[in-house]
Amino acid sequence: MLLRRRGILQEIANRKSVALALILSIDTTKAGSASDTFIMPTVASGYDAVIKWGDGTSTNVTGTPGNITKVYGVAGTYQITISGIFPYPYFNNGGDKLKLVGIDNLGNPGFLNDLQSAFYGCANNDYLNDENDEVLAVLTNGYRMFYGNSLTTLPAGMTLDVLTDGYQMFQNNSLTDLPAGMNLDVLTNGRQMFTYNSLTDLPANMTLAALTDGYAMFYDNSLTDLPANMTLAALTDGYAMFYDNSLTALPAGMTLDVLTNGGDMFRYNSLTALPSGMILAALTDGTYMFYGNTINTTRYSQLLVDMEANNTNDNVPFHGGYSKYNSAGEIARNKLIARGWTINDGGLEI
Repeated sequence: MLLRRRGILQEIANRKSVALALILSIDTTKAGSASDTFIMPTVASGYDAVIKWGDGTSTNVTGTPGNITKVYGVAGTYQITISGIFPYPYFNNGGDKLKLVGIDNLGNPGFLNDLQSAFYGCANNDYLNDENDEVLAVLTNGYRMFYGNSLTTLPAGMTLDVLTDGYQMFQNNSLTDLPAGMNLDVLTNGRQMFTYNSLTDLPANMTLAALTDGYAMFYDNSLTDLPANMTLAALTDGYAMFYDNSLTALPAGMTLDVLTNGGDMFRYNSLTALPSGMILAALTDGTYMFYGNTINTTRYSQLLVDMEANNTNDNVPFHGGYSKYNSAGEIARNKLIARGWTINDGGLEI
């Protein structure tokens, strides 16, 4: 019984060790260094790890190792396992970035909160797995971490609960959805975070309550609707945030009270109405904001009335898409133009 118990405990320890290890799949024949070679990029110091190269050999890595070159006896594909303290590989769109073909286990870089540019430019990396339930649990800076990869899905446990900077983190991938728990409650910088993906919807509880910079965050995706409680109450820069999606409506509470830059924000969607409380009182730039949309005449006219009454900024460029206005909207529109506003829309409804 004692031996059996020890065996079970050892198995648990082994599983935990695997969960904490960083495991990468590489193909040495891909473009980069010589066809039998892989160069592991590192950055800064603090390394104290063992790299098992997948061919029966290993390398101890300590201190400030710099880039680590491995020459294989035979060119081909290998699975590399890294255990210990290994702050992170730092491809940063260079070196042997194209030789990485998969992340079999992201491991637990929990001792770091900054993984910027780690896998940036690894265009042949088309999957990301992880056996650790708390994937990147302490990550605050994801700057360009997976920019330019070929990921289609993310681990279910990747919630990024404390991430504040997601600048270009997943730009230029092929994501179709996000983990259900990825709410991004404290994210402030979402600039281009999911640009050029294929997202069709977002997690139900993603409100982005702390987001201030949403510049092109979901540019060129396939979103058809947004979470019901997404209000974007702190958003100031929404430039091109939802440009080129398929939105037909916006959440009722999305009033955008502090939005200043709405340029291209909803360009090329299919909106026909707007939330009743959206008056855009702080807007300073609405260039092409609703271009390609047709807001119904009554609602668009009310928006013109509300902006004239509540927005004190002069010389604001604004585009209402193909939307038309009624007589009340015309009066408000003329007053705005007299204050230096430049307004483009579908004209007076006759």
